[in-house]
Amino acid sequence: MMTKSAHQPVVAVIAEIIMTVREFFFVVLFLFFGHTRSMTSRLIVIVGLILLAILFGVLRWWFFTYDVTPHEITLKKGVFIRKYVHMPFERIQTITRTQPFYFQPFDVYRVSIETSGKKDDRLVFSALRLTQIEVIEQYRQQSQTKTTESKEVPKADHVYHIQTSELVVFALTSLGSLGIFGALATVISELSMHMPQDLVAKFDHWFSGQTFAGYIMILAVILIVSLVIAFARIYNRYYHFTLTRFGVHLAITQGLLTKKEIQLRLSRIQAVHYEQSLLRRWVNLATINVLLASSGRGDKEKQDKTTIIPVVSSSKAYHVLSDFLPSYRLITPKKAIGIDHAMFYELRYEVLMSLIYLTLPTVIYFGCAYVWHWPTIYSVIGIFILSVLIIYVMICAAVRMTDQRLVIEQETLTLQTSQWLTKHVYTIPRDKIQGAKATQSYFMIKSQTQHLRVIIRNGDGAKMIDMRYLPEAEVERIIRWITHVK
Repeated sequence: MMTKSAHQPVVAVIAEIIMTVREFFFVVLFLFFGHTRSMTSRLIVIVGLILLAILFGVLRWWFFTYDVTPHEITLKKGVFIRKYVHMPFERIQTITRTQPFYFQPFDVYRVSIETSGKKDDRLVFSALRLTQIEVIEQYRQQSQTKTTESKEVPKADHVYHIQTSELVVFALTSLGSLGIFGALATVISELSMHMPQDLVAKFDHWFSGQTFAGYIMILAVILIVSLVIAFARIYNRYYHFTLTRFGVHLAITQGLLTKKEIQLRLSRIQAVHYEQSLLRRWVNLATINVLLASSGRGDKEKQDKTTIIPVVSSSKAYHVLSDFLPSYRLITPKKAIGIDHAMFYELRYEVLMSLIYLTLPTVIYFGCAYVWHWPTIYSVIGIFILSVLIIYVMICAAVRMTDQRLVIEQETLTLQTSQWLTKHVYTIPRDKIQGAKATQSYFMIKSQTQHLRVIIRNGDGAKMIDMRYLPEAEVERIIRWITHVK
């Protein structure tokens, strides 16, 4: 069975138009909110851009063709510059299908096919029908089964479903609401600059007339809205999350409004990443990710890790994961061998670096305050904010040194560290480690101390994992173990 010079379904034009509109989005904003043109001129230009987006969408769809044979996929695309891509099925590492809500009535999916090669070795189909996707997956399985000389039909070895109660707690403990709060504040500020002046004046009069309790109430409303939006985003993303293992492949399905399915090979996994924020430590929940060797990601998938279990009780996380990654030695690392006063050295370093970074902005501020006679209250607020930042940095440094753990178990290296109060545990097979590096400053020579950096592949780049203030002998032992070849 094979297809010859096939086009994507016509509904792919919608995806191409949306992609083109995104490319013109900032141009549209500039034209709409600019003050150099009348409203009629703005609307004419915007309508012209929309028509141009439709034209480009149709042209991109028409000039995008593909062939599927039992051995490879051949893709031809490009309106002005033609591009030809050949991808043998045995090289395919991951197949990701995404179904936005506007694709669901048509039963089509956006499909991304990746290898472990460079960033350009990735095929993206704006829309494919389920039957077309199944043909590609069937040829992929046949090709890779032939390579491994196994003729068994893949069966579901293990299945994991997320629990709704845990997902709700996971969404409520998300810190994404803080980012949304900042985004809402920015949007409100920008809108106020382009609203009619009489409306802005009325709002300013109403706002300035509020009491302290009124300001607290407004802030609380914005925070609640941010929390609801963050909750809805996470709940929509991980709704009905299911993880399934088929032999040497993992299949992930998730999503409510936007449905997504990922298929990846176990051999592509470089490390297992256990992640637990401060809030989720209190409710005993954790997230399990994997770092993959891939050809890079695009669009909204610009993530540095792939989540295979978004939320699970921290007490049973490794037990659940062992069914899906049986070749990984998943253990809780023991306290890393450190030196005396390592906590003091780390706190001293962070405080000194904070002072170095903050000295110049502080001098500039007080210089401006002196020249322009700014109110003293501004300086008091600034000093308070700087003090809070330094204290926060010191707390993060103390938690990082407290959480720092390390263990070598057979052919596996497990590292635990913290970054901004979020605990990270990496389980790395020795053959997946790309390199290791020891660093030592002048002030560390006397105490015979070194920092250790372990390098592993992540996507199309590298992930650096740092362990700080370890004895030289311990660092040398780890590097010898990493570089040892059986």
